[in-house]
Amino acid sequence: MADYLVEPARIATTTATELVQRARLLRLIPGVGNSLGFARAQAREQLAEFGRSAFRALSCGVREQLPERGRLAAHLLPAALLPQDRLWLPADGPASRIPWEAAQDDAGDWICDDPALSLVHRTRWGAYEHTERVVAARPSVLVATAMPRGLPSANVELQRQQITALASRFEHARGMFQWSENRDLGVLRQEIAERRCTVLHVVAHGRPGKILWEDQDHAVRPYEAEEFCEQLAGLRLHLVVLSVCDSASPPLRGRSLAAVITDRIAHAVVGMRATLDESAAALFAHTFYETLLAHPGTSLDHMVHRGRQALRQASAEGSIDAVQWVLPTLVLRDAALRFTGRSQRPRAAPTAPEAARGGAAALRLPDGSRIPLVRARTMIGRSSTADVTLSSPSVRPFHAVIQATRTGYELRDLGFGSSAVNGVAAERAVLSDGDLLAFGSHLCRFVREERDE
Repeated sequence: MADYLVEPARIATTTATELVQRARLLRLIPGVGNSLGFARAQAREQLAEFGRSAFRALSCGVREQLPERGRLAAHLLPAALLPQDRLWLPADGPASRIPWEAAQDDAGDWICDDPALSLVHRTRWGAYEHTERVVAARPSVLVATAMPRGLPSANVELQRQQITALASRFEHARGMFQWSENRDLGVLRQEIAERRCTVLHVVAHGRPGKILWEDQDHAVRPYEAEEFCEQLAGLRLHLVVLSVCDSASPPLRGRSLAAVITDRIAHAVVGMRATLDESAAALFAHTFYETLLAHPGTSLDHMVHRGRQALRQASAEGSIDAVQWVLPTLVLRDAALRFTGRSQRPRAAPTAPEAARGGAAALRLPDGSRIPLVRARTMIGRSSTADVTLSSPSVRPFHAVIQATRTGYELRDLGFGSSAVNGVAAERAVLSDGDLLAFGSHLCRFVREERDE
């Protein structure tokens, strides 16, 4: 493993300014309304051009001594255990505003595609020892959310589904993920301490240098980064995962939320450069934690790498915005993290509770075909990753959930207000045999069949 210090002073000011402006247009950092982020063909071409410019600037920053990429490709060592070369950048200052993760070399290869090479941002730049901090492979993760309850969003539900699915597949994950209902930051701090959690996963809205936190009284407060950390003072966490818009982007004056949290309460933070959409956030969370559970001895670098890979694959398939994979950003205090321990074999996917399975349930489509509801929680949407995919422009990528309960089935709209039961708009409804369901303009019927005794 080798470490490469990127010296921002060696990067021309005009080059850095130009890269920031182009990053705004590409929606790689908080930008302007007419950004190119969702114009996929144009965005990909512009992203590649941006990447080549970023790579040349990085080369200047390390005195043309970038490691030779792909030199470990022939090794048989699992990717999770590869010794990693790291490019270290300051987490503060003008250079921290540039999404270096999008760098692409002259051969057309993305720098973040190599699992043996990692680009990390560091808050404590004075010490030059780059060691790895070894922590337990089975951390205790507390998931907290402060998403405004009156604002339509499927973010929390999607991430809950993905994380819950992991906890049911891996024996190692049993009891590892806990969900907090506390929105008072003082109470949340106490809960983290009492549960002895070492990882905090936060789902919320944000702005550069701020987090928008809705409290128990439905009041949304924009906490400055320092103020937010003051509310959680005294905690010593290994990792904070910020599923928070702009959490890794610094404001015009000041530091990013991720950098401040890393300095104050955690050894490492995974934040987002700009706005990660709901389906992308859920996919990243799933792959990130799946990597931890499936690969013994994995590093935090590799977990972020695998998450980016999943996002890039989804963008190539057209299911998410073309530039979303660049947004996850790793910020470390003074050393990398590696999780030790052994992995567990996946368990079978959960099925519906016994009471609900007493009468087999299905969705009957207009063409007469049936889709059995065999899972405890069935996600319905246009996305190919939903449990039931409905190919209709009026259906959201993740539109609604049908939840099996001990007494039957319940429909939950994911906040978009375009689900209906028997012609009546429904945010939540208990389903009965024969109910006509509408997801956007897509119609289907919920049917139950009693089991033969």
